[in-house]
Amino acid sequence: METTLSIKGRASEMVGGLICSDDVIYFLAVILLFLWLSVIKLNNEKTRRSLLSKTMRYALAVCTIIVIGFVSSRPAMMGFYDATRSKQRTLSEESQKVMEQLSGPMTITTYVNIFDKEFDVASPREQKEDMARFKMYTRFKPEIKMEYVYYYSTPKDSTLYRQYPNKNIREIAYEVAKKKNFNPKKLKSAEELKEKIDLAKENYRFVRVVERGSGEQARLRLFDDMEYHPSETEISAALKKMLVTPVKVGAITGHQERSTTKKGDQDYSLFATHGRFRYSMINQGFDLVELNLKDMNDIPSNINILLIAEMRSSMSSKEQEIIDRFLERGGNMMIMGDVGRQEVMNPLLRKVGLKLLPGIIAQPSDVNPGDLVLAKATQIAADSIGGFYKRMVDRQKHSAVTMPSAVALEVVDTTKFHPIVLLQSNAQQTWIEYQTKDFLNDSLSLDSLQGEKLGAYPTAIALTRKIKAKDKKQRIIVLGDADCFSNAELQKSSRPGIYSFNFNMIPGSFRWLCYNKFPVSSSRAPYLDKDISLTPMDLSTIKIIYCYGIPFIIGLCGIWICWRRRKR
Repeated sequence: METTLSIKGRASEMVGGLICSDDVIYFLAVILLFLWLSVIKLNNEKTRRSLLSKTMRYALAVCTIIVIGFVSSRPAMMGFYDATRSKQRTLSEESQKVMEQLSGPMTITTYVNIFDKEFDVASPREQKEDMARFKMYTRFKPEIKMEYVYYYSTPKDSTLYRQYPNKNIREIAYEVAKKKNFNPKKLKSAEELKEKIDLAKENYRFVRVVERGSGEQARLRLFDDMEYHPSETEISAALKKMLVTPVKVGAITGHQERSTTKKGDQDYSLFATHGRFRYSMINQGFDLVELNLKDMNDIPSNINILLIAEMRSSMSSKEQEIIDRFLERGGNMMIMGDVGRQEVMNPLLRKVGLKLLPGIIAQPSDVNPGDLVLAKATQIAADSIGGFYKRMVDRQKHSAVTMPSAVALEVVDTTKFHPIVLLQSNAQQTWIEYQTKDFLNDSLSLDSLQGEKLGAYPTAIALTRKIKAKDKKQRIIVLGDADCFSNAELQKSSRPGIYSFNFNMIPGSFRWLCYNKFPVSSSRAPYLDKDISLTPMDLSTIKIIYCYGIPFIIGLCGIWICWRRRKR
């Protein structure tokens, strides 16, 4: 009944440019209902009928409209037309292709912990609004079913034990459920659900499991950011993982590289394996595994991309041979260097025609104290790769990838790979400084630095070459800074006067490395009307027109109509 008769949000879709059949039918049905009730009312006044007969006529009108509204609101009966130029109100082309391939039934099961602060997101009274978040997908696949499972685990809030003394976890859960106006009989324990899903791996937080009829599964989570809910990019990536083999990234370990699982400031857990971080690789369609080459004879064939993040000790000859074989077979890589690692990493980089220059890039300014480099996108990166590099070039003045303690890169051999400079420092503001102390000492003293000439130093370079045997292009990205993707740098929300593209570079780089397989792009055509010609001085004029001018004209029309009627 609520779905059929509720007027909430009915007009908002149309105002936004999306014409939905159920909304159109709803408005027509409401008009028909009131006309029908008016006709019944007039007929009842002209004809003598029993109370039962009158009631039945009113009931017939109301029930007919309810049935029409109910049937038209079923996903299988709904149609739509996106009238926006960029098709912003429906799925992108790439997401639509994913939906076309998802044959058969599909279920989205939401697991909600009664003790979780996110319980209200999908509580029974919020289920209708929660289902609407997947409306763009149900338009293409009406057979999607939404199910909700409410459970309890050991509460993390210790105050609950003091609030409910002498009660076990189940009894506490029942009391909390009653306070939240939820039927405690519908609660299940996490242990009961363990055969179906291990909720401990999700830290007993809000999670959705998407499952096809053929058995493939993917997970959707909420994120600790302003947007909170997964966007089209994350949802489509999860759906696509059920259709194709996920891209597997192997992170090399054994040489004190940055960890992809630890939560230290210099580690990479945030962008690699953190389930509650939107840009985390596991939320963008990738699977990540750590590889210790000392225990291996070769890199597994299912590894698509290698990640080498700041080695602090040299590879053995056996390990280097394994990497060489991976390169020979056309494997893609991301290699990240840092200050003081030149001697360790240059033997590896020389095999792809690059090297890390000695010293550190210095770029001090009012908004950029110390050794932070504001790396700008190059025009060649925007033209050849596009994506976020193009957006960076369009807003060159205020956009950058922030790189603490960056090292300059240099191309030493172009016979192996074709280099593309992706990011570089400002030619008018940066120079290389050499430190007299040991680079392995993390404390950099400006007094111990000696300057070199100003220059635009590359801080990120892409390498490509044609692999004839596999008819594909091998791709490698090398960065002169390993801190730009670190937990500490990604947690810095902003810097004064700078729009940071560090977040964008993570999925953008890996999308390029896996030939646009993941993440799923939700980009649309750019808007034509991007400029606002109104000035603050025009606001007073607009206020006069809408608050006084138009009401005055309507009043005059009303007076004229009344005068005409009286004259007749």
